[in-house]
Amino acid sequence: MGQVDVEEWRTGLWLQALQAQSSVVLEEAAATAAALQRRFCTSRIEAFRFLPAVASMLGTLRSSCLTTVIITNGHSDVQASKLEACGARNLVDYVIIGGDEVAAGRYEKPHRSIYDRACQLAGCTPDQAIMVGDNYICDVVGGQEAGLLATVWINETGKAVPEGAAVMPTFTVSSVVELPALIDQLNAGPPR
Repeated sequence: MGQVDVEEWRTGLWLQALQAQSSVVLEEAAATAAALQRRFCTSRIEAFRFLPAVASMLGTLRSSCLTTVIITNGHSDVQASKLEACGARNLVDYVIIGGDEVAAGRYEKPHRSIYDRACQLAGCTPDQAIMVGDNYICDVVGGQEAGLLATVWINETGKAVPEGAAVMPTFTVSSVVELPALIDQLNAGPPR
């Protein structure tokens, strides 16, 4: 089975919503649905930008001889357009899109194999890598189960770790720009 054409799928959702809410003629509804999808896609992509502080932080990490890899789950076309819109490929060393992994018979996060692949690209072992992300299951649990040195949970809204969770993030921050200080802390080693 091939990948779903996301634009067609979303246009179909718009069409279903229009038909459910009105007695509009099918041809008119189809044209309106296509126009709504184009506008949604344009507006959505225009919103994807790295804040200047994030772009600067990524530059600082790379200039410190750290290899940076983005691992993102989702449909290849959707994620590729978001990464393109924010210029991510120019700011990091490697990008792994979960949808590409699945299409190649591999797995998305939180499966260990995607972390192993990132480490391979970065030229390190899992115990030399850290995972930074905002999804507790995919990024924190997945990263720890992959044997990474540390996980950094970006928790902008102050969510609680799920009740009864057996895995805790190594660090929790409210912004990714706090990352360089955490890396300095990890590089310094445990307190003596």
